[in-house]
Amino acid sequence: MSIRRSTQILSTRAGSSRQLRPLSAQADQDPQPRPLGKRPRLDSKDRVLLASGSQDPEVKEEGPHDLGWWENSYKRLSMQLDILIRENIRLKANATDTDRTVIGLQGAVAQLELEAEEFHSEKEQLLQWNQDLEDEVEKLTDEERRLLKVLETQKHEITTLKDDDERMHDIMADLRADVASLRS
Repeated sequence: MSIRRSTQILSTRAGSSRQLRPLSAQADQDPQPRPLGKRPRLDSKDRVLLASGSQDPEVKEEGPHDLGWWENSYKRLSMQLDILIRENIRLKANATDTDRTVIGLQGAVAQLELEAEEFHSEKEQLLQWNQDLEDEVEKLTDEERRLLKVLETQKHEITTLKDDDERMHDIMADLRADVASLRS
């Protein structure tokens, strides 16, 4: 069995070969990884272990490898797989936390929208009440003006009646004087 890093072809003793996907293919497809928030991506120890696999000088050699090399490669790949599994679990937990946060924020937004609708409804109702009160004040002001006019008219009538009463007293006094002069 031989592995050539440049062509990424795995050859077996039976003569069949299979095209390998390079480890950096995913990085090539996603050149700008998304930020994950406050949590670090990998521990520095894990980064070193993952990076050491692609820079192993033995991989670049052509020719057969002994069982020890394959065991070491298996252990290294197993450790890298464990690291990737832990990272995947961490990313899933982070995604779950993010989903919960988003759901919570959506609930808060919905609650705020309901409160905003209630405030808007209350505002409209208060504006209507204010308009009704202004209309009522205007009606009362008009009524007050009308009553003031009536009061002025009544005062004038009372004054006229007092004047008439005084004239009547004068007329009665004149009539009494006339009656007294006729009797004498």
